[in-house]
Amino acid sequence: EEMSSFAASRAAAGWGGDRYLLFTDAGGRLALALFSQWDTAADALEFDDAVRQYAGLALGPETAVQIALDALNVTLFIAADEKNLAVLAGGLE
Repeated sequence: EEMSSFAASRAAAGWGGDRYLLFTDAGGRLALALFSQWDTAADALEFDDAVRQYAGLALGPETAVQIALDALNVTLFIAADEKNLAVLAGGLE
């Protein structure tokens, strides 16, 4: 399943910028860290809600995800498993 283009466009409104880092572990599995900033707290909350919905639809149950909302910022970590997620989040927070 995928998110509708309307929902994705609505969630992207108010975007203030981002940066991301992509890593691989020794086994070649990918991990992603996304740091996004939003124009208003409402925009950040809307993106936070959308990314949580998307993660639930698009990522398998074995994939580890951590999403944090803090005022105008949303941080997203995605890793192959909980161990890699802990290493990723612990090293970048």
